[in-house]
Amino acid sequence: MARRFLIIIILISILIFGEIFYCYEANVPNVPVPCYINSLTCQLYNNWMNILYNIVIPSSLMAVFGILTIVNVRKRIVHPARSTTIAVGIHQTNRQPRLRKIDRHLRKILLVQ
Repeated sequence: MARRFLIIIILISILIFGEIFYCYEANVPNVPVPCYINSLTCQLYNNWMNILYNIVIPSSLMAVFGILTIVNVRKRIVHPARSTTIAVGIHQTNRQPRLRKIDRHLRKILLVQ
């Protein structure tokens, strides 16, 4: 399983960074940077790939894992055993605002992250 993930990561990296060998020229005279992009197409591809793997993918992963954390916390709340029907009504009314407060707090943490 680990080898399969390693191969997948290597292939994705080759697809993302393979354009460097085709699009960049080194030691071009009269250019202010040491490596220069050949064409507008290469520049657009490079810019979109940078946006994708520097902004979109990490932000998406953080959002997914944050939402999954909130869902997991909601599932893990321990419910005490109820002994009487009167206590059930009391626990139900106290439980809802507490859950909303926890949800609100977790959403704030996720947004700040």
